[in-house]
Amino acid sequence: MLQLKDINEGDEIVATDTVPNCLVPGQTYKVERNIHGLYVTCRDHSEQYGHPLVEHRVPLHFKRFIQNKGGWIGVDLDGTLAVYDKWQGPYHIGEPIPLMVERVKKWLAEGRDVRIFTARVTDKTHNNDGTEHVIYKVVEAINRFCLAQFDRCLPVTNIKDWDMMELWDDRAIQVRPNTGVSLAEELTAIRNAEAAPKYPG
Repeated sequence: MLQLKDINEGDEIVATDTVPNCLVPGQTYKVERNIHGLYVTCRDHSEQYGHPLVEHRVPLHFKRFIQNKGGWIGVDLDGTLAVYDKWQGPYHIGEPIPLMVERVKKWLAEGRDVRIFTARVTDKTHNNDGTEHVIYKVVEAINRFCLAQFDRCLPVTNIKDWDMMELWDDRAIQVRPNTGVSLAEELTAIRNAEAAPKYPG
């Protein structure tokens, strides 16, 4: 169930019911922000009279927009989507990594649900260096990065769920299902077998 805490500026959400002269069920709305908080622009209303996103009403009126079915793709931030060159504070994000940025752009163009999967949104109150860790500022920094690269914000999470289909991460080691064998180990075994001396007969 979609909650207000799961929504960020730039997200796209779908109305699930009718609100007269306001929401159209099934229509996708882009989340905006004004001095009063997050809102979506209503039908027949100007931007300043948008539909405010209120905690108890969000689950009643909206669901997350997923352009095609088949689950979501998690993309790690540091070292995968952005260059990581030592810790420079919780709000610093390195330069984009072109190959991965282009890959994500392709997925978005195909209608895939892509999310930033990062430990930066931990619920800890302090970083390892003792500095304060403020989640909303971290998310704002990630949103600025995404807007610059993809012209839209991507959902940000550090939690896997049943709908996550892939995880792209520089620290991940893939394991063949139900075996405990990593693909790296399997590849090494194959290479060793191919390199072994061949004896006739």
